[in-house]
Amino acid sequence: MTLPRQFAAYAKEMQSQLVDAFSGDAASDLESLIAMVAWQHATIAMQSELDWLRDFDAVFGSPIERLLFYATLLVSRDALCDVAVIAGGDTVTVAGSPCAFRGSIELQAQIDGYLADMLLTVRSSICVDVEPVRIVLECDGHDFHERTKEQASRDKKRDREMQQMGFTVFRYSGSDIFRDPFKAAKEAVYFGTATIRAREGA
Repeated sequence: MTLPRQFAAYAKEMQSQLVDAFSGDAASDLESLIAMVAWQHATIAMQSELDWLRDFDAVFGSPIERLLFYATLLVSRDALCDVAVIAGGDTVTVAGSPCAFRGSIELQAQIDGYLADMLLTVRSSICVDVEPVRIVLECDGHDFHERTKEQASRDKKRDREMQQMGFTVFRYSGSDIFRDPFKAAKEAVYFGTATIRAREGA
């Protein structure tokens, strides 16, 4: 399995950011070079992990769910120290980056009678008393999900009920996900880490 073009573009973007970090200072340049090599190595490792995680492919309800999941996993590796992927009773833990956050991504998560496409949970790895952030990710697409007025009304009701249970709900259209899955993934993951920081400082 090869990395989709969106993932290759993300890796190129990250590499470009590392190159731009060069300042002319020898120590800084060396640090940036080490970071760039580490990122390239991590990208190769991610390819292996994607192959390994193919066993979860049967869980996805549509191609856009699969695309958003892999984008969320890759962004989470960059923003969290580890990520537990949960699907069908199985759990795979993926190593991330040294930081103050850890998390999990549950596929087809059961939430009080509802079946969510994904449940992203972000936790503090420093303060165990800080309440985790629970983010429901929903994928909508005309090609894969019926979007009648009745369905839209049911979705809004479902979102409200999950919000009342303490979940944050991010709902994305299929075209938005296909156009830029990383924009959606970053929005969700960074919302989680920012909320944890705010709770730690409260």
